[in-house]
Amino acid sequence: MSDVLDPSMPLLNARHERFAQAWAANNQDQAECARQAGYSERSARKQGCILVTYPDIRARRDYLATKAAEGFVMDRQQWLESFRRLATKAEQAGDFAAAKGCLAEIGKACPGFYAPVETDGKLEITIVQAPVEV
Repeated sequence: MSDVLDPSMPLLNARHERFAQAWAANNQDQAECARQAGYSERSARKQGCILVTYPDIRARRDYLATKAAEGFVMDRQQWLESFRRLATKAEQAGDFAAAKGCLAEIGKACPGFYAPVETDGKLEITIVQAPVEV
């Protein structure tokens, strides 16, 4: 029988659970995760080094990180739309290098369907849908 509990269930020790959650959320350094879990500033570094060796904490961290990754789903159109919004905001802020970078990503994803139009110093960004062949 394994000493590791079911990783889909919260750990019995609340500080261990908070440590696993902090570690899964940002994969920060162990001392910072221990501080977020409630360990003192003085003991956080030592506790962090110890806690990462516990199989149940590692399994829980892996489970939480996997579940978080599964929950992040973005389809192609959402991805393109987010780049369009970022490019527009960057242009409005005067950050033309960032706008160009976003537009380049759109261009890579939509060769032949990316239609930038500059009018009066403003860049209009349009994503043209490809015609569907029947």
